[in-house]
Amino acid sequence: MSQQNLLSFTLDPIYNWFSIQKSSTHGMGLFSRREIPEGLFLGLAMIKKSTPNNYQSHLIDGYGNSSEDEWLRVIGARFINHNKSANIVLKYDEDHVVAYAAKHIAEGEEIFVDYAEIYKQISLPIPDFAA
Repeated sequence: MSQQNLLSFTLDPIYNWFSIQKSSTHGMGLFSRREIPEGLFLGLAMIKKSTPNNYQSHLIDGYGNSSEDEWLRVIGARFINHNKSANIVLKYDEDHVVAYAAKHIAEGEEIFVDYAEIYKQISLPIPDFAA
């Protein structure tokens, strides 16, 4: 994957691809502000805290019950809710996690990912509701 692609922060609402809104699933959620075709690369979702970077403005600290969480999330990625019928997929590659559209996403649609799938890959405890 090219460095240019890795520096994509599409999930950050500042780029106007997504917005953070009240979710009927859980608390707040991330919602699409445009049509997104299946397979589209959506950029970085998470990066290891130990990875040197100069784009802190797009990232927030890890969260959850684990004090061993070594990941920073792109701001919008923090609001992606869990659903077994996910419309994006997160892929782990050494020191970062990137996002792709798993299927066509309509404008206004909430963004979901299967937590269990990615949490296994990056060795985070899987929440009970996602197991």
